[in-house]
Amino acid sequence: MIPEPRPEIGRLVPPEHGGRLALGVSGCGLLDFSTTVHAYGPPARVRDAVAQCNLDEYPDPHAADFCAGLAERFNLPTGLVMAGNGSVELLRLVGLAYIRQRDPVVVVGPTFEEYRMAAEIMGGEVQEIRAQGFGSARPDVQCILDAVRRLRPRVTFLCNPNNPTGTYWDAAEVQALLRACHPGLLVMDGAFQAFVESAWDPLLLVEEGPILLIRSMTKDYAMAGLRLGYAIGAPSIMEPLRRAQTPWGVSAPAQAAGLAALEDREYLQRVMAAVRRDARELVSALRAAGYQPEVGATHFFLLRVEDGRHAAQTLHAQGFLVRLCSSFGLPRHIRISPRRPLENESLVRALSALQTPARAL
Repeated sequence: MIPEPRPEIGRLVPPEHGGRLALGVSGCGLLDFSTTVHAYGPPARVRDAVAQCNLDEYPDPHAADFCAGLAERFNLPTGLVMAGNGSVELLRLVGLAYIRQRDPVVVVGPTFEEYRMAAEIMGGEVQEIRAQGFGSARPDVQCILDAVRRLRPRVTFLCNPNNPTGTYWDAAEVQALLRACHPGLLVMDGAFQAFVESAWDPLLLVEEGPILLIRSMTKDYAMAGLRLGYAIGAPSIMEPLRRAQTPWGVSAPAQAAGLAALEDREYLQRVMAAVRRDARELVSALRAAGYQPEVGATHFFLLRVEDGRHAAQTLHAQGFLVRLCSSFGLPRHIRISPRRPLENESLVRALSALQTPARAL
């Protein structure tokens, strides 16, 4: 007889993610449009730093050099920055440090399911407020503000720009949400901020109230296999996260890679320009094929189809992976993250061959 797990664990529904392994797909000949990691790979100096990394001793438990590099990049005191084993670890730390059993937690959806997991694993009661706006369509911000004031959540999660819809709240809207959340904590996940062509600076909000900013080196520098993210917030918000964090949670290769990435000042500007160009060209080609991509501020976008599962299965049979969106509550959509131009052209040809494009819906 073994002990029963906590009831919260028994009730958990694992989130879905993109990517070949997460989707349980074997074979290496697939073109993967299902993840939001761009197709240009990490900087060369990142690969060199990983290859030269010392593996025979424990990593710095505080990732101090990497955090100092971030603080210098953003002109911040080092106490406002901490590293994590990917942004998902930081989200789980929010739950561990701040969410108690039956605490109300708001998630602005449809969105990344790890926010729900971070709350439910600790017994928090999640209320998803669906913003409705897709792509460039504006969400009903006032409706969300009213719901937050009514629910008085201990923690509110906002993905901005949002995955999977691509919607992007402006600074005034986030400021209004921060005021509505008070005295609860607003967690804003900006994993895709670098992909926004004219992004506003969320660091301006750190002194305005209880807000935690989370970013992902995985997305910016295409380092999904290394797992590296960071959080920025007031020291009083960060300290509970530091206490709850696993020792040596950020590996030595990840720390070395992060430092090397920060040193390559030209990489982000060059790669993001290419990713945005590829996305624009892919969207134009899909529109010419009769589809109506729901495009927002990010490189990835939603594509409405007759049946998302059928479209994903049909494309898989032809060697393409796209993100099925039923887990977001969007069964008639797939999410596409562009790759390189020739690969994008091949996807358009495959989508053109589907029997029911968007124009027929």
